[in-house]
Amino acid sequence: MLKKEQKIKLVDEIGKDMALNKSVIFVDFRNVKTKPIEGLRDELKKTGSSMRVVRKTLLGRAIESLNLGEKLNVKTLEGQIAVIFGDVIGAAKACAAFAKKEKSFKFVGGIMEGHFLSPKEAAALATIPSRHELLGQLVWTLASPMQGLVVTLNGIPRSLVIALSEISKKK
Repeated sequence: MLKKEQKIKLVDEIGKDMALNKSVIFVDFRNVKTKPIEGLRDELKKTGSSMRVVRKTLLGRAIESLNLGEKLNVKTLEGQIAVIFGDVIGAAKACAAFAKKEKSFKFVGGIMEGHFLSPKEAAALATIPSRHELLGQLVWTLASPMQGLVVTLNGIPRSLVIALSEISKKK
């Protein structure tokens, strides 16, 4: 059992983490064994995210400290709650993959840019391409016209060489 000072410190830490990240995901990890959760934490670290288990009442106080326009009654969230901070898209992908293996693990919501997310909206974050994938698509989109230009410009000398070789074959 945490003492009052520890709880106040914990609420402050969670509130600061939420304010810094601007986007968090809430998950229910009820009935999931410790080893798989440790594996999920390792996967989250790879994406630059972290997971913290929090009591609902302390989470509610941390959310209240953010002064969001909307109010979230954390007692309506199902199960044992963990808060995931960091790269939300990468974390959502890792959690979605984990949820396929662990059937009792599920999204229960989140906060993005000051708005509360439903479980479906939080799970939908896993379908958004990661920053790395988006940068790759951008590079491909920018390089495609240049590649077409290079192929076209190489086609002119190639056509000339083919025409000259055909003429030399006739002679």
